[in-house]
Amino acid sequence: MAKVGAQQVALHRAKVAFDFAKQGKESDKYVSYVRRLPSLIQTNGLGAALAFVFAKAKFGAEKRGADAEAYGLLYTHVRQWLEEHSILREILRKAYDQLKENREDVNGPDRLTEAIVSLDPRSYRLATQEVLSFLQWLRRFAEGLNPRGAEMVDGEDGERMTSEA
Repeated sequence: MAKVGAQQVALHRAKVAFDFAKQGKESDKYVSYVRRLPSLIQTNGLGAALAFVFAKAKFGAEKRGADAEAYGLLYTHVRQWLEEHSILREILRKAYDQLKENREDVNGPDRLTEAIVSLDPRSYRLATQEVLSFLQWLRRFAEGLNPRGAEMVDGEDGERMTSEA
């Protein structure tokens, strides 16, 4: 029975990832960032990786370039997956409720990063595994839908994706 449930979760991940990848398919930068985010998570942790992507997205800036737009789309896709579709929805809702006690606005785009870093260790590991599983599908579809996806080499756009940047 658990196997059927796991299969359904994997199929749902694939469907949502396909829909999201269609939104970013024309952007080589988006595909590149999707490809590199899993290693950034594994190297620095989910919280640091999301903080990096959030910072690069420059939410709230009047003018955002192509890099910021691609990072913003990626951050939004990860956030939407976790908040609306993943098995962690309830855990995040509880984290958001706790954030409400400490700050006025918990509806800003930074709420996901703040909620993730406030999770207990078990939930943090679950969130990390869930995001990595989702990104496997997103990467496959982003590469497949982008005309240059399979030909692209990580880092060919000249920007390094590290938390030190």
